Amino acid sequence: MEGRDTHEEGNETKPLIEQKRFLDPTNPDDKRERVWLASYPRSGNTYMRLIMEQVTGIHTGTPAPPNSKKGVQALYDRGFIAEGITDDRVWMVKTHFPERARPGGEGIRGHKVMLMMRN
Repeated sequence: MEGRDTHEEGNETKPLIEQKRFLDPTNPDDKRERVWLASYPRSGNTYMRLIMEQVTGIHTGTPAPPNSKKGVQALYDRGFIAEGITDDRVWMVKTHFPERARPGGEGIRGHKVMLMMRN
């Protein structure tokens, strides 16, 4: 792994989570309430997703498909492999709703929201 998923321990660099995984919707132990990570763009949402993935070992998702924008593809290429996934395989999903809502598009559905703000 490259340095993005590591921490320092003595003189060694070790991954925080050896292997990230998707949730298994057929496994009762993997049932989670959907959490939407809501923020205004450029507020640190992606950094928070990285922290949550490192702490839990479970991928976080986003409504944007990996080929929708160059930046989203770059995230996918750097290990955010759940770009474009919002189903039961992920427990936390990034959103900029309603700031980035599309006219006529659906609202977001979930159980909880973590709201990130910056000043």
